[in-house]
Amino acid sequence: MKSTISERYNENSTTKEFLDFLQKVRDEKLFKGTQWGFTDGFSNKYESFGYFLQKVIKQIREKEDTDSPITNYFIWQIQANGVDKTEIDNALKDGLSGILELGRDNKDITFEKIVTSFKSKSQEEFGKFMGSGSGGSLDENLELNENEIAALGNELADLIKKEVGEEEGELKEFVDPISILSTVLASTTLVNILAKYVGKLFKKYGFEKGEKGAKMIYDFTHKLENDFKSPIKRIVKLFTKDEKTIGIITDSLYAVLILSLGLKAGGGAIQSMDKGNLATGSIKTLKAALKGKDLANLLKTIAKAAV
Repeated sequence: MKSTISERYNENSTTKEFLDFLQKVRDEKLFKGTQWGFTDGFSNKYESFGYFLQKVIKQIREKEDTDSPITNYFIWQIQANGVDKTEIDNALKDGLSGILELGRDNKDITFEKIVTSFKSKSQEEFGKFMGSGSGGSLDENLELNENEIAALGNELADLIKKEVGEEEGELKEFVDPISILSTVLASTTLVNILAKYVGKLFKKYGFEKGEKGAKMIYDFTHKLENDFKSPIKRIVKLFTKDEKTIGIITDSLYAVLILSLGLKAGGGAIQSMDKGNLATGSIKTLKAALKGKDLANLLKTIAKAAV
């Protein structure tokens, strides 16, 4: 049955239609927290939505002028707890529009995995290409916002794993979020990572000063908030299952990004930001984690280093 659904569906799913579908998933914040993956018939590799989208674009650009261009992308399988299998099967039968409606109708459900596949002139050749992890360079004009935000989230997630030093398998009922944040915030690597991306975002998107700049920053980051937070949550879950702790850590690091962008914008942008857009208690948590150090100084250091 699954094969029949996929065959019927992918006949009408051009690469442009698939990219349009992914844009809607992003803009409407559907399938939050889902891991997206490719299958080449042998193995799957799952990634956050932002990384997945980046990889799709790289594949298209790299292969469009070769002997193995992609002709179609399509959804092969959707895994979720709390959604009836019949509903998922019907969504797959209805193609991209059906899958969008599935996400819209189940915004409170956590979808675990969405598996995609493709067609090309030589699927075997292209399958090897996908599995290699290579991808060529993006067309700068077609690069989407998630690339920077998702990449930043992944780098911070790697930093947490390195600095906290917990081993997978040591799952704890509770860990102190302040202690984790203190360790991460004390790292010069954190400043370097954030400064790199803050500078990159300003060069690319030209955030303005003052109140207008504050609104631009909010609109940009709010739409992509989940792409930033997903990889961080995934790493924190390696050593605690306490959802409150996971939320505090991810919300606090998100607040550092927002505030750093606001300070970099200047002209009162950081003062114009609606603090209600940040999770309740994030600033207070950051101040506690800095153990007497000034949050403003940390933000100034990041903003000054962002070139």
